[in-house]
Amino acid sequence: MIQIRDLKSPEDMFALEELQKKVWPGSEVDIVPGHICQGIADHGGVVIGAFDGERLVGFVLGVLGTDPLSQGDLAMTRLLHYSHQLGVDPDYRGQGLGFLLKSAQREAVNQQGVRMVTWTYDPLLSLN
Repeated sequence: MIQIRDLKSPEDMFALEELQKKVWPGSEVDIVPGHICQGIADHGGVVIGAFDGERLVGFVLGVLGTDPLSQGDLAMTRLLHYSHQLGVDPDYRGQGLGFLLKSAQREAVNQQGVRMVTWTYDPLLSLN
């Protein structure tokens, strides 16, 4: 049974690095280092994993930011969540994990009171 939970520990971040290498093989520039993910998780970002037992099989990663197109000077009036990455282990694709992770991300962002989310790619296109 798949469980969805926040990634918080150094061990989680190591597993996240390893999963990214599996999702984007041969593309080291696409890997967000674990220490950066730890900082994101510790300072308002969203770093959530999907686990099959102890195995991390999917993740979603996003950071807080501000909308440069918004009117207003205060950061709070322009606050947004930027969803940077979502990855699923190739062995687990096609099982709805992306949807589960995006739903968990939405819930986390709603709990923060953030009302705007932007994406690197359109999340409604399944290959993204």
